Amino acid sequence: MSDTRIKSCIRFELPDLKGASYATALKFFEPILGPPSGVSKDEEGHTTWFRYDPPKAAPPPEYFMRPCRSLEGDSWGAELVLLDATADGERYDVGKDCCVSGIDLEAPMMHCNDLEKKGLVPDADFPPKFYFYLWYTGCDEPITFD
Repeated sequence: MSDTRIKSCIRFELPDLKGASYATALKFFEPILGPPSGVSKDEEGHTTWFRYDPPKAAPPPEYFMRPCRSLEGDSWGAELVLLDATADGERYDVGKDCCVSGIDLEAPMMHCNDLEKKGLVPDADFPPKFYFYLWYTGCDEPITFD
């Protein structure tokens, strides 16, 4: 069922993966983030799609790191999701409250530091940026690195 989502995240592009296929991107992300939540393969066994979902927990996790692909499909990056919820606040998959003010970023930033040691490092020319937006799940998520 489609709904309107509200999302805030810190996202950065990984220029070394520009133009990479899903298979190539998965080979990069899997050693860092572990196995994905879902994978699709073609008849020859090549990866054609994958996703990382937040862990199912009650309460939902306060933050979640996952790979992301631009809407145009030519760029890959990573995002630290701080909030992913229905716009009416009925369901939170990540985060605690639709109010983004007052979020303690110490724990998520420590998580980023741990991932950096494993190779998930923002390029100096592509610094992390904060995004906050609404989107309708009946279409592709508007992921950009602008």
